[in-house]
Amino acid sequence: DGSNRVVYDDDDDDDGRGGVVAVGDTEVTVLVYLSSCDGGATRFYPVSGRRSDRRDGVAFVPEAGAVLLHAHGDRCLEHEADPVMGGE
Repeated sequence: DGSNRVVYDDDDDDDGRGGVVAVGDTEVTVLVYLSSCDGGATRFYPVSGRRSDRRDGVAFVPEAGAVLLHAHGDRCLEHEADPVMGGE
């Protein structure tokens, strides 16, 4: 469906490709947390996708130095982010 289509624009046009370096579908998201914050957890829900019952989900709470990796497409769990309430 193209929702995970990525176009990376290099901005440096020296290679003659008009700045476009890569085009393709992504397979995973990798988040690297450089700092901690209040709130901002990523919540993953079971395959049943019952978001109305937040107890069924698993929350990944951001901390400085943490890495979160999750798959796209058929392997992607339904997920959402909590609001960030504070931090640097």
